[in-house]
Amino acid sequence: KHKMASKARLRKDKGRDDGEGDAKTSEDFLDTSEQSEVIKRMKDENEKQNKWSRTVFCLLGVGLGLVKLYYASSQAFYPWELQPHTDLMGKVTYDAVAIWEFFSGLSFLLIGYYVNPILDVDNYDRRWWAWISAVVFSLTTLGLWIANMGFSLSMLLIWFVGGNVVFCFVGLYTEWLIKNSEYEIALLTHMTYNYQKA
Repeated sequence: KHKMASKARLRKDKGRDDGEGDAKTSEDFLDTSEQSEVIKRMKDENEKQNKWSRTVFCLLGVGLGLVKLYYASSQAFYPWELQPHTDLMGKVTYDAVAIWEFFSGLSFLLIGYYVNPILDVDNYDRRWWAWISAVVFSLTTLGLWIANMGFSLSMLLIWFVGGNVVFCFVGLYTEWLIKNSEYEIALLTHMTYNYQKA
């Protein structure tokens, strides 16, 4: 009987401890002002990271676009002087190469505009048209490559076509990640349930 009483007392004490451990008070949760402060910090940090990502991607697009346009103008006025243009001498006409470079450069510039953190950030229609135009230019470049070179695969394909095609879709994916993070933080601002303190 003594052993059974001891076990019963232990179970009772354990139940009391567990009950005390599970009990939550208002001090265990963030109040409205604390929630607002946490969300504000998250929003500010997210905006800084997104602006940095957009700025880097925009500068890459503008830089690569200007380089490609320089190559296009060089090929148009001084044919076959630059690499990798000389590798195509005798295979295609000089103006075809200049057009490839021109369309490729435009697609880089348009994607740079699409992710621009300063200009027309809220003008989604114009930015979407920029991305669609970039894809069209990239696919046009690919079509011209196939028309002139067939389905031959080489490092030149990466320079003339592959780079801007990949850049277009990486730009779209980057923008999707940014908008998704902004959407998730926006959802938090409308939630009213308590956030338990860590």
